Amino acid sequence: MTLLFQKSIVLAKIEGGGYGVDASPTPQDDAFVTSVPIVSVNGEHRERNIARGGFGMPVGINVGQGMHVEFSHELMGTVGLEDAPPKIFTLLRACNLTQAITSLVEATLTPNSNHDGESLTLILNFDGTQHKIIGCRGDWDVTFENNNIVTFNFKFDGLYAGDHASTVAFPSGTFDDTPDKIIFRSAALSLNSVTSLIFENIAFKPGNNIFRRPGSNAASGTHAYSIVARSPELSLEPEAVALATLNAWDLYDKSTSFIVSFGCKNLLDTPGQQFTFYFYNCQIKDSPGYGQRESIRTWPLTIIPHASIANGNDDFKIVCSLPTES
Repeated sequence: MTLLFQKSIVLAKIEGGGYGVDASPTPQDDAFVTSVPIVSVNGEHRERNIARGGFGMPVGINVGQGMHVEFSHELMGTVGLEDAPPKIFTLLRACNLTQAITSLVEATLTPNSNHDGESLTLILNFDGTQHKIIGCRGDWDVTFENNNIVTFNFKFDGLYAGDHASTVAFPSGTFDDTPDKIIFRSAALSLNSVTSLIFENIAFKPGNNIFRRPGSNAASGTHAYSIVARSPELSLEPEAVALATLNAWDLYDKSTSFIVSFGCKNLLDTPGQQFTFYFYNCQIKDSPGYGQRESIRTWPLTIIPHASIANGNDDFKIVCSLPTES
């Protein structure tokens, strides 16, 4: 039987029973609107260096150590009045982000430094073939492109099992595709309190370091995939302005710290569809230099958000408004 490429569903659910405990996501409650996922084994082929009658290599063995999954997910808000956060927050929580809810006001994500943070059970369905992967933790990046749908790119690593692939009838998923798509414009960028900069795109990556923790008691030889560090980075290229408005050279020379913020929302600016991204204790990483966009001089800037020493987790924040009763 020939399998269709686009016919795929991603199911994901937080493992509330502990790391690597199957959360049993269902097509009715836990289906996500994603790109066609990519799945592969994190493994190595072990050769055998033994005496033999000729140059030919003897049969070796494949050793699976983990599973790797990649897919993209559009940024969508939430429409309910039950303080339900955007569904994408489930995926981000497994990337070492902590969720907080202020009832009927906002849902917030902030980083944490817990190497045993939340994890996902992922089920990938490909037109009759199913892959189940437990203990997934990951990283992500996003490029906010002018007048384009905002899309997050996810990479997850989880525990290996030899029977991860099986034949299962393709499920009928229930998808939360009602929120309006978030287009990047009306961003209200503020950089060091300057709100008049003209720019096109912004890219951000939290830079999570996902570490395979070897564990010889485990069935796959992997105790867990843990996030053990992060190195966030923000980049944009605004049109260069007079130094009296923004002096990037001075910010670099003095290692000045500043705040960057911007937002994105749906066309009607609806509560539940409004996102704001905050980056704190920012410093310019590399020399500003000059670029050009259609003969207009620009500043290509690489910016590093930093956390305070006392807190360690206040380098950035993602906020989504929640629908109100009024």
